[in-house]
Amino acid sequence: FGAVGSYVVSLKVTTLCQQEVQAALPVNVLASSTNKKKVAAIAEPEPEPCETVYSDAVRISEFLPNPYGEEAVEEWIELVNMGSSTVSLCGWSLDDSEEGSKPYKFADEVVGPGEYVLLTRKQTKLALNNNADTVRLFAGDTLVASVVYTKAPDGEAMALRGDGLMVWTPYKTPQEPNTFRSAE
Repeated sequence: FGAVGSYVVSLKVTTLCQQEVQAALPVNVLASSTNKKKVAAIAEPEPEPCETVYSDAVRISEFLPNPYGEEAVEEWIELVNMGSSTVSLCGWSLDDSEEGSKPYKFADEVVGPGEYVLLTRKQTKLALNNNADTVRLFAGDTLVASVVYTKAPDGEAMALRGDGLMVWTPYKTPQEPNTFRSAE
């Protein structure tokens, strides 16, 4: 501020969840005894947390816990929105077993109807064990989906079938409809 006086500092931001937050703070600029200006401390407004909205339309679609290549690079988890409207994943999290990795927290991701969200191990920091583990999806504190598996076959993905069962398949289909072995 260039002069002594009373001012209003206002701030308008859009959060990661696309919510608009506004704040205003009165500021008094005072003259000091050394002819330097002093500015009153400006407190930063706390950002409002996004509203977590539960939807059972978002499912764990497929994941690859035991790739042929380097696990730290090639593991991934895929979600799908099986509903008819877009779902915000703000406030959602993805986790493995309770004793496992730190949960991955979604920020401003949204998933449209029929769309997929592909999450790599590098992005989520979730390390899926080959012998046994769990993949869990939460909306806030509410468990949306949980898949428990044992003995992950080399190079196979566990994928959601049309009948609602999660089964192993050699056909990895990230961001595409899942494919399975035939019954023949």
